[in-house]
Amino acid sequence: MRVHRSAHVRNFTVLPNAVLQYRRLSYTARGLLADLLSRPDGWREDGRHMADSSPQGRGAIRKALKELTDAGYYRVEKIRMPDGTIRTETHVYDTPWSSPDATRPASGGAGAGRADSPPPKNRRKEP
Repeated sequence: MRVHRSAHVRNFTVLPNAVLQYRRLSYTARGLLADLLSRPDGWREDGRHMADSSPQGRGAIRKALKELTDAGYYRVEKIRMPDGTIRTETHVYDTPWSSPDATRPASGGAGAGRADSPPPKNRRKEP
């Protein structure tokens, strides 16, 4: 197989190959994950809207979201506000999410990390 790639200047998404080659996810789930990761941070879209804008339909999108949730790539968090209302926050990851205590890439950039994480080691100074 020969792979032909064009040079991208803007409007492209970088994904780890492991995401697209993870065989436990269906092609629908992998495609949906790639679509979600291509959206800007703060994008608001629910499963119903995704299904209505997709030829697969609601059942396939629901199943794909469940696959992504089970694999750790997609998480929906319900937050109770002080006034009693409930807000839903959706999280999409390019590497599987394991627990709230795990170090995760911060949203908005590859170089941002947790505030309490130690700084990276300077390999020139320390062996």
